[in-house]
Amino acid sequence: HHTLSLLLHENGEILVINMILDDNVFISINLPLSIFTTLTKTNEVKLDKNWFTAHVPYDFTVRVPHFLYTINSEFSMVFLEDGGLLGLKSLNDKSFEPILFNDGSYLQNLLSIFKKNKTHGKVINCTTFQNRFLITLTEFAYLKIWDLKTFNLVQNIILLPTDSGSINKTYDIIGKYLTIYHNFLCIYL
Repeated sequence: HHTLSLLLHENGEILVINMILDDNVFISINLPLSIFTTLTKTNEVKLDKNWFTAHVPYDFTVRVPHFLYTINSEFSMVFLEDGGLLGLKSLNDKSFEPILFNDGSYLQNLLSIFKKNKTHGKVINCTTFQNRFLITLTEFAYLKIWDLKTFNLVQNIILLPTDSGSINKTYDIIGKYLTIYHNFLCIYL
């Protein structure tokens, strides 16, 4: 699982490290970058009282996390093994609100047991556009655009369509396949 996420926050002055552990604990560590360059005379580091938090915002025993992506210090995305999306919105320093995106992945995953066709697959990369849209790429080359305000799917694009309708190529390694360059989405497949 790729459930470690790094983010520079507050003009690059704070390193935010988020992790989901095997026992469902979501850990958030906020470290000022200055601690790596400045120490006091006694070699002590002074940290904010909330530099380390641990929460259990969601029970991941049924829907296992696959990939963690931190959008900003208040909102993280957890992409699940079954293809689902879960947002974790920080309510305060003590709790998170889990937000399920409207995608039907859980039901699709259950129905896929009885069907030959695969689901859209797990997310292998994502990026945000204008802090409003989340763009995801799945292992079966589905590009999905999500509205971060309504948590709904805006568009679903099959990047590698085939004549038979089956999927012949998969991308099973999480990597940097998507990037935004001058308001254009660049996809590297």
